[in-house]
Amino acid sequence: MDENNFVVKTIFHAGGNSDVLTENYFATRKEADEFCALTDYAMKLNYGAEQQLVTTVIVELCPPRPAQSTAG
Repeated sequence: MDENNFVVKTIFHAGGNSDVLTENYFATRKEADEFCALTDYAMKLNYGAEQQLVTTVIVELCPPRPAQSTAG
């Protein structure tokens, strides 16, 4: 089973507002970093090298807590 430990949010900034365009989930930080790099590169190709219109952010998701025993 693949666990999604990281989410990459692609955010669009315009008119004083910020909207999440996509959320992509990844098992490892390396995969999330690679996705961010590719997305940032694509946005720079579309909007120019100094673009600030679309950004990405990586959020680490909290791992599930182990179940607590109620036996006593």
